[in-house]
This record gives sequence, structure tokens and C-alpha cells, in this order.
Amino acid sequence: MKRIIWIILGLSVVFISKAADNKTGVYFYEAGMYGPAKLFFLKQLQSTEGNNAENYYYLGSSYLMLGKADSAAFYFEEGIKTHPSHPLNYVGKGMLSLKNDATAAERQFKEAEGMKGYRKNVAVELAIARAYLYVRDENAVKTAIEKAKKYDATNPEIYLVEGDMLIQEKQPGEACTCYDMAIYYDASCIPAYLKQAAVYGPTNKASALASVNKAIENFPDFPGSYYCKGELHRMAGDYGKAVKAYARYMNTGLQTTEHMLHYASCLYFNEQYAEALPVLETVVAAEPDNIVGRRLQAYIYAETKPGEEGVEWIRKFVETTSPEDLIAQDYVCYAKGLAGIMDYANALKQYQKALAVDKEKNTLYLEMADLQMKMKDYANALQNYEQYFREEKQLSAEELLKFGKCYYSLGNADSIPETRQRELHLADSVFTLLTEAVPSSYVGYFWRARTNSQLDPESTQGLAKPYYEKIIEITQSNPQRYAGELVESYKYLAYYNYIHEDLPAAKEYFEKVLQVTPDDEVALKALQELK
Repeated sequence: MKRIIWIILGLSVVFISKAADNKTGVYFYEAGMYGPAKLFFLKQLQSTEGNNAENYYYLGSSYLMLGKADSAAFYFEEGIKTHPSHPLNYVGKGMLSLKNDATAAERQFKEAEGMKGYRKNVAVELAIARAYLYVRDENAVKTAIEKAKKYDATNPEIYLVEGDMLIQEKQPGEACTCYDMAIYYDASCIPAYLKQAAVYGPTNKASALASVNKAIENFPDFPGSYYCKGELHRMAGDYGKAVKAYARYMNTGLQTTEHMLHYASCLYFNEQYAEALPVLETVVAAEPDNIVGRRLQAYIYAETKPGEEGVEWIRKFVETTSPEDLIAQDYVCYAKGLAGIMDYANALKQYQKALAVDKEKNTLYLEMADLQMKMKDYANALQNYEQYFREEKQLSAEELLKFGKCYYSLGNADSIPETRQRELHLADSVFTLLTEAVPSSYVGYFWRARTNSQLDPESTQGLAKPYYEKIIEITQSNPQRYAGELVESYKYLAYYNYIHEDLPAAKEYFEKVLQVTPDDEVALKALQELK
């Protein structure tokens, strides 16, 4: 999941050309992107031109939406202290009081509404509406919205707030109608497009992307639109497209830890490991205990570092993280690392821990069985394959091959004739399913041939004969690629014809062996004897 060298928060923000221009920050806030809104207004207040009442209000409100009431209170008070004749921070202070002292909050709101120069002011009423929206008082929200409409029904922000209220009331369709009204009164109302995208996103990616693209078309310099576009692609599993969209946002200096982790995760899933690592290093340096950042770091190093070095990264992560914070995939990653250094026994233990965390993760049985096949523990491998296949309605060709080879290996290792026969017959039945699934492939026929050769070791019945003949039919057009399969088939048919006293046919098949591998000692010796 291109080397990112611009992600450190202190870098200049491309989209802030004038310190006093807070449009970008307001768009972030109105779109519900409170993290970057907070960072934007903090930067604004660091400049002389940006030291205004609006910035204090939006900064305080952003902190409140992020669950930081103390910080919100500080900036509302600073806003009042610095700009005592501006109403917005009084509304902010009232918003803080609503949950515990509604009467005090209403006094603050009335004081704001009555301030000289701000009577019958839409912005003040919308701030009050948002305050009531924060405490989910829909009736009070509606009252404030109706006041705002009386003052100026063409203000697009009215319909943003009204739409947000309808979202709270679980009326997404009606909310989108309100966002449409905002766009009707202002085609460049970027938050309206992004809010529509958020509504459409879970069920209609195409419509969501169309809304985001309209936002970009109307205001290409707003970075939040690119982040929203990246989110839509990420949730759809289109990690390459997500990376491209996120990259347009990651050079702003407004990205939060969460944003960087979303970006890094997409880089990871897109196998852009070298690009993901500096992003993760920034996250972990800022937040050493960030589990997601540390996890992705460990996953990447486990994937890219050779041998023990890679295993050590994932081992350290697993052993230094509280068990309740570990997920099944952590143990799986550790298991795969151990398997890579052929520590199969400990790899199996990690798979078992993964299953303890996520008993529904059926693929783990398949992975455990694959390991046990490498360990030649065929009986336990078979149990895990069977457990996996019980939950799967339809097996892939690869899975059928694994299942059949397990029965085949178990049969070959079995010294009891009765059970050996049963296991080989079961193998043959599975390989039959494989030939039916992919009839144009030689693989199923090849394993049916080998299995039936074991069932008829003296070749007296010729059980393997039709399958070796089928292999030749499928592969003989490319003898270099399928040399091993052809040689095995020709030798079987040569021997079969020899013991059935068809010496010319036997000779012919031994000659075919030499056409593929001229130095084959078995064929050369046989032809010498057949002269």
C-alpha cells in the first residue's frame, strides 16, 4: 500500500493562502471532519489576521465534537475575552451548558441574539440550532431553523443544519433533499455534496463518488473532498484508487492520526510497503502506544524482512501487546512468519490462538492443514481439511486438490491394507470432482492416475491407464512444459503394455520417453532389452 515525505504536521498548508480566510476550516467543520477543522483553526489563531471570533468559535466547537469539553470551554472563553461584542462564542458557551443547565444556556443564547449588529442574524440562529443538535433536542433545532429561514430562507447553511437534524432522526432521504436545497442556493456548497456522499456511501458507491466529484469540480482546492473520496474507495476495497485520492490530502498538514492510519492501511493492502512505513513511523513516533500503527508496522516488517528478523518484529508486537487488544490476524501473521522459518510446531500454536479469538475464521483450518501436510502429519491435516470443508458450500479446484492429496498421502503412509484401500478410494473420488470442475486441466487426471496406480500396483487391471492416456492427450502439445508428467505417463503405459505382452506398444512408449528426455536410463535399458 511513493515515498511520503510531507506528512509531518508542521509543514506548510497548501490550501491556506490567507490566514484570515477560514472557508476551508468552516467546510471541514460543516462536513463533520472535526479533526482537520481543529488543526486548521489552531493554525489560523497562530496568525495575527486569523485572531478573530469566528475562529475561536469553530475551534471550540471542533474540540467539543471531538469530546474535549475542557479545551472547548477554554477557546470559547478566549473568544469572548478577545472579542466580547461578537455573539458566536456566547452561543458556544451556551452549548457547553445545555446538558447540565439548560436555563443558563438559554440566557447565553438570548444574549447572543440581542447583541448589537447581530439581531435577526442567520449565523447566530444556526449556531444555536447546532447547539441543540449537539444535545439532540430536535424541537429546539426546528425552532432555531425556522427563525433563520425568516431572516434569509436562501442561506444554504440553513439546509445543511436541517439535513443534519434529519440524519439524527434517521431520515436520510429527507436529509439528502435538504442538502439538495443547500446546493440549489449555492452550487459551491461543498459540505452539502460531502454529506450526501456520506449518506450514499454504504449502499450506493457510484452516487457517493458522483457527489464527491461534484465537490471537487466546484472547489478543487478543498482537501477534505479528496479524503472523502479516498474513504469511499477504501471501504469498497479499491485500495489503489484510495491511495491516489488520499495522497492529494496528505500534503496539507491537516491530517489526523486516524487519517494517516487509513492511508497507511491502504498502502499496506496495496502492497506499497516502502510508502506505508514512513507514514507509520510518524504515527508511532507521535503515539508510541498506537496499536494499529504498531500492528501495521509489524505486519510489513514480517512480510519484507527475511527470516528471523521479520519474525522478530511480529513476535515483539504480539508479546508486548495486551492479549485483549490482539486480533486473530496478529496470531496469523506470527504463524506465517514462523512457518516461513520452518518452525511449524510453534506456527500451529499461533493458529490455535487465532482460532480462540475468532472461532468463525474457517480459513484457519485450511492453513493449519497445509502446515500439517508439510509436517507429514496427515491424520491431523485430514481432520482440519474436513473441518474447513464442512463449512464451505463449494470448494475451489485448489482446495479439492489439497483435500485429495491429503487422502492420497494418508493412504500411501497407511500400512493396514483395508484402511489404505479406503483412503485411496476417497482420494480418487475427490480427484474425480477435480476433473469435473476443470476438465481441460491435466491435474485431476494426473492424480487420479497416481492414485489408481497405487490401487493397482502391478498394473494388471490397468486402473491408471485411461488417466495417463488423458494426460498425454492434454499435455503432449507442450512437451517441454509438461516433461515430467509426460515421462511418467509414457513409462506407465510402456510397463502396462510390457506385462500384457504387447512389446511393440511398450517399445513405442519407451521411445516417446526418450523424445522428451533422451538420457533417461530406465527407457534406454528397457529398449536395449526389447531389441
